[in-house]
Amino acid sequence: MQKKTKVNEKISEAKGILEKYKQGKANLEARIVEEEKAWRLQMWQGRDTETGVTPSSSAYMWNAVVNKHADMMDNYPIPALLPREESDKNEAETLTDIVPVILERTDFEETYSSALWYKLKHGTSCFGVFWDPKADGGIGDISISNIDLLRVFWDPTVSDIQKSSNLFICAAVDTEALKAEYPEADINGERITLTEYEKDDNVDRSNQSLVVDWYYKKNVDGKSVLHFCKFTGDTILYSSENDKNYSKRGYYDHGMYPVVFDTLYPEEDQVTGYGVISVTKDTQSYIDCLDALLMNYTKKATTPRWFKKKDVGINEAEFSDWSKPFVSVTGDITEERFQQITMSPMSGIYYNLLERKINELKETIGNRDVNSGGTMAGVTSGAAIATLQEAGNKTSRDAIKTSYRAYIKIIRMVVELIRQFYTTERTFRIVKPNEGEKFVSYSNKGITLQDIKGVGGNLIKDSEGMTFKRKPVFDISVKAQKTNPYSKLSQNETASNLYKMGIFNPDNAEQASIMLSMMDFEGKDEIVAKISEGQTLLGNIEQLKAEIENLKGFIAMLRGGGAGGMGGQNTPHPSASLPPSPQGEGFKSGNPVAVATKGAEKVALNNYGQTLAGRANNVKEE
Repeated sequence: MQKKTKVNEKISEAKGILEKYKQGKANLEARIVEEEKAWRLQMWQGRDTETGVTPSSSAYMWNAVVNKHADMMDNYPIPALLPREESDKNEAETLTDIVPVILERTDFEETYSSALWYKLKHGTSCFGVFWDPKADGGIGDISISNIDLLRVFWDPTVSDIQKSSNLFICAAVDTEALKAEYPEADINGERITLTEYEKDDNVDRSNQSLVVDWYYKKNVDGKSVLHFCKFTGDTILYSSENDKNYSKRGYYDHGMYPVVFDTLYPEEDQVTGYGVISVTKDTQSYIDCLDALLMNYTKKATTPRWFKKKDVGINEAEFSDWSKPFVSVTGDITEERFQQITMSPMSGIYYNLLERKINELKETIGNRDVNSGGTMAGVTSGAAIATLQEAGNKTSRDAIKTSYRAYIKIIRMVVELIRQFYTTERTFRIVKPNEGEKFVSYSNKGITLQDIKGVGGNLIKDSEGMTFKRKPVFDISVKAQKTNPYSKLSQNETASNLYKMGIFNPDNAEQASIMLSMMDFEGKDEIVAKISEGQTLLGNIEQLKAEIENLKGFIAMLRGGGAGGMGGQNTPHPSASLPPSPQGEGFKSGNPVAVATKGAEKVALNNYGQTLAGRANNVKEE
C-alpha cells in the first residue's frame, strides 16, 4: 500500500505540472485552432458585422503557404557525417551511407513534409526522435514523427526546450487496445481534456484514454540523466526509474528531450514562433471583405429592377419569367409608369484598392508571380527565369536554413540512438549512382567509447588506474537532395555557355582554371578536376609526340635519309637491328611510329583522354 501511495503522489505531482504547463500555452493553442480554420478556408462563417455581406475566403494566403512548402521540399536535405579525428573516417563514411536508409525506413520524407506544413501554418513544428523497442520484429529501431503542438507541453518560461524541467507528450489511445497491450495494468479510461480542432463532423472520443509520456531530468551521482514515465490516469505503464537497465544511466544516454523544435518566425523568449497565416491573416480578411463587397455590388448591378405604378397593367409573372417571349400589357407603357432602376458604375478606386491589398500580401510573404511560375513580359530564358526566382526566394532560403539547423539536431539524435541501441549488427542496402547496390552490416561497435592510447600504443590512465576514453564525434553537413527544375535548366545553360567559351578545350586549361576559381555553381569541383586531368593528358601526349618526331628522325637516319650522310652507303635494313615490335590488335609489326602512337593512346584513362590521344594518330607513318 505504501508503494501504491508513493506512485499516486508521483503521478499527482506530474498531473499538477502538466495542468500548469497547459494553462501557460492556452493562447498558443487558441491561435493554432483559429489558424487551422483559416487554412481550411473557413475563416468566415456568417455575415460580416460591418459590411452586412457574407465574404468567401479567397486562397491568396493558402497559395503563399503552398508555394513556400514546394520551395522547401525542392530542397529536401540529405546528411553527410564528417569525422573530427582521422581514426573515425571509416565510421563517418559508413554512417553517411546508412543514416539516409534509416530515415527512409521510418518514412522521414513524409514526416518532414508534414512538419513543414505545420511550421508554415503555425510557425513551429515539433519532431519527435524516439527509440521504438517493438519495431523491426522486436529488435527495435529509430522512429521519427511530427508531433502536434496541441499535444506537447513544456515550461512556458523557457526559450530552449532542453532547459524545461519537464516535457509531456500526450496522446488519445483506444482504451481496449491499451488494455490489450498492458493486460496487468489498471486502466479505467481517463477522460480526454486536450484542445481539439474544429471539425466538420463530431468526433466521439468516449472509447479513448489519455496516455501521457512524461520526460524529466534528474541528478544521479552528480550527473544529469533523462528519465521517462508513461502513465494513464493514476496508473504507471512504464517507468525508467523502476527499470534496472535505466535507473542510473537514464532512458536516453544523450540526456536530451527527444524532440526538436523548428521555428519559422521566432518570438523573443519563447520556444515557439509564428507562421505565414499569422502574418497574412489580416490582409487576407481585407481582401475577402473587399471582394465580397465588389461581388455584391456587381450582383445587384446585373440584376435588373424596375419602378412601376400600381395600375401599370403589366403581367408581373410573365415579365419576371425570361422563358416567355411575350408579356401582356394593359394600356400604354411609358417611362412615367414603368422605369428601370439604374445603378451608377463603381469607381475604379475600389478595384485598385483590392489589387493593392493582393499585392501587399504577395510582397509581405515574398510570394511574387514569378515564384508561382509566372514571368514578366519578354522573359523567356531559363536562366533569366531562374535568376528572378532566386532573387525572390530569399525568404524561402532563410526558412530552409532554419529547417536544416533543426535537421542537423535530428541527425545528431539519430547517431546517439545508434550509439546506444545498435548493439547487434544490422544489414543495410546502399544504392549509389553509377555504383549499383551493396549490402553493409553495421553495429555501434565503432562509435562507442574508445580507449585513448598514447605514444607507443599504451593506454592512458588516471591516478586511480581508470583508462581514459573518448567518444567519436561527428560534424554534420547538409545539402539539398532535390533541386528546382528551373535551377537545373539554368545550370544546363551555364554548361552550354562554358562550352562555347572554350573552357573544355585543354589548350585553354590554365585560363579556364583561373576563371572557374572565381565562379560558384553546383558541380564546379568536378569540372575543375576534369579540366586539370585533360591538361595533364594533353601534356603527356605532347611529350609523346615530341618523342615520336625524334624517333622518326632516328629511323630516317638509319635508312640513309638523315643528316648523318649515310645515304650513299650500304647499310643494313633498320629492322635488322631494332628490337621486335609488340604484337597485338592495333600494332603494325616493325613500325616504331605505330608502337609509340599506341603508347600514347594507352595513357588515356577515359573517353575525354582518348579524344586527346587521337591527335597523336594524325602523325603519318613512314
